[in-house]
Amino acid sequence: MLESIAAAIHHIHIEFYILRDDNLGARFKQLLVRKALEGVQVRILYDGIGTRRLGSNFLKPLKDAGVEIGCFFPPLTTLFEKRLNYRNHRKIVLVDGTIGFFGGLNIGDEYLGRSRKFNYWRDTHFLIKGDSVLWIQYAFLNDWYMAKGQSLTHSVYFPFQNMPGNELVQIVNSEPGETMLELMFSLIVSAKKRIFIETPYFIPDSGIRLAIKTAVKSGVDVRIIIPGAPDKKFVYHATLSFVQEMLEAGVRFFCYQKGFLHAKVAIIDDLACSGSANMDIRSFCSQFELNAIFFDGEVVNRLVQDFHTDLGDSKEILLTEFQKRPRVQKIKEIYARLFAPLL
Repeated sequence: MLESIAAAIHHIHIEFYILRDDNLGARFKQLLVRKALEGVQVRILYDGIGTRRLGSNFLKPLKDAGVEIGCFFPPLTTLFEKRLNYRNHRKIVLVDGTIGFFGGLNIGDEYLGRSRKFNYWRDTHFLIKGDSVLWIQYAFLNDWYMAKGQSLTHSVYFPFQNMPGNELVQIVNSEPGETMLELMFSLIVSAKKRIFIETPYFIPDSGIRLAIKTAVKSGVDVRIIIPGAPDKKFVYHATLSFVQEMLEAGVRFFCYQKGFLHAKVAIIDDLACSGSANMDIRSFCSQFELNAIFFDGEVVNRLVQDFHTDLGDSKEILLTEFQKRPRVQKIKEIYARLFAPLL
């Protein structure tokens, strides 16, 4: 990302759920200030809740250099508008409308494995070129309009993509509603051979649970990797509250042991879906997300290889052992399950 931003000629568009004022954030800030002073248009959009702690010490040098900054759905405003739960969870970087980045990475030291809690951070992020970049650009400009009221429609933001390739990609730009839920449900029910899922949070609704259990009963190989240690304990308890039900149906669960698993990947037969959306109800129905569907090709093969590598760094959860977990743990799971629709 930093190399691509440094080479920008016309514009840089950045959109993140979390943008931290730490070492990595400082590197981005310094580079963006430099590019803005060089005359490159720089726009930054961050979520009002995910980046609520970002202060003026970080933002002022950017603004002074001419960087345009937008806060998506500020907390106080959206509280009174009853939209506080509608968060922008996308993680996007666009350079000159020809190079795009998206996936699970935000801007913060922990995403480099430099947090006090996790010394290793496992994520999945993509660099993409070609016509699909234009759809990511469209998502950013639409969010920019919602946050700033500025309509940017000039053709310079949608340049001709002279990047012929043979990989088919479909960008899925979802907003609060059921677009992401319908996508995941349709992918799961279409599975014939395998369903491989990696997710930091597994909080499915009843439809997704039924689809997964039906797939297992149909002979589909279903394996799900979740973190072995939580970043948010309450959400982790909610995740574990669904595990026994799935294990009893025949789903195989694995806990990632190497560090924290933040990758959001679903491999369905010869297709793969990945991006910013978690396997939880918030991503399905309440957040602005951006995923991509990759059709049989090198990208899918790479994601399958990564999945098997992660299996090697994981420990399988066995039903007989899981049933023996302490009663206190079960109570925590029951309590967290009550709030599942909000997680």
